[in-house]
Amino acid sequence: MTLRSISEGVITTDNDGRVELMNKVAEELTGLGLDKARGKPLTDVFDLRDIETMKKAEDFSTRLLNSGGVVVLTEEKIL
Repeated sequence: MTLRSISEGVITTDNDGRVELMNKVAEELTGLGLDKARGKPLTDVFDLRDIETMKKAEDFSTRLLNSGGVVVLTEEKIL
């Protein structure tokens, strides 16, 4: 219930970075329903691009999973 009521996009993954759950906001932001996203690598679902070049952004999810903390994106990105 809490995940569904959060007004920001939330995606949860397993330890391998594969999507397990998404709330409705995340589904709207990514354009994918949970049924299509579940089991896919986060980088396939959460496709961040450099706002100027539109090149795929660095895989921050691996950095996040390995650090166990907050990862700060210093450049502006687009989803």
